[in-house]
Amino acid sequence: MKCATQQCENPAANAGDRCEECRTMQSWRDPIGSPRVHRNQCAVHGCGREAVYHLCENHAVPGMVVAVEEYNELYVISSWLVERKGRMDIIVLNDYALGARFGGREFFEKRLGEQGFKVHRLISDPDDLETVKLCCLSRSAGYTVESGLHWGRD
Repeated sequence: MKCATQQCENPAANAGDRCEECRTMQSWRDPIGSPRVHRNQCAVHGCGREAVYHLCENHAVPGMVVAVEEYNELYVISSWLVERKGRMDIIVLNDYALGARFGGREFFEKRLGEQGFKVHRLISDPDDLETVKLCCLSRSAGYTVESGLHWGRD
C-alpha cells in the first residue's frame, strides 16, 4: 500500500497510513512569519533569546521540521548546497547542532569553508530542495560528505 501523503510513492504498512519518512516530517519552517510553537531558549551560546524550536529569530534558518519520537523532540533540519573538489552535495544539520556546536549559520558556513567546501547557498524551501537534487547532484551521485567533514570544534 502507498503512503497517504499526497505525491509520496513510498510504501505504508496499512491503508491510510503514512510512510516512515512522512511520519517524521512535520512541515517546512521559514523563520520569517512562523508561529511560535515552542518556548525554548536559543541554542547559540550566550544568546539567551526565546526560540521557536532551538534557534531564536536572529539565528533561525529555513528547513524541514522533523519529529524525533524517541526523545519527543522537534528539530529543524536545514540543508546547504556545497561543492568540494568539483563535486556537489547537500549537507544537512539540525537547528540545535547549528546553534550549540557552531554558533549559527555564519560560523557553520565559515567552518565549511575552512574544510574546503564552497557554500553555494542555503536551500530555501522544498521546491528548491527538489530542484537541487535533480539539477546539481546528478553530476556527483554517490559522493559522501561526512567522510571529510569534522563536526567538532578544534
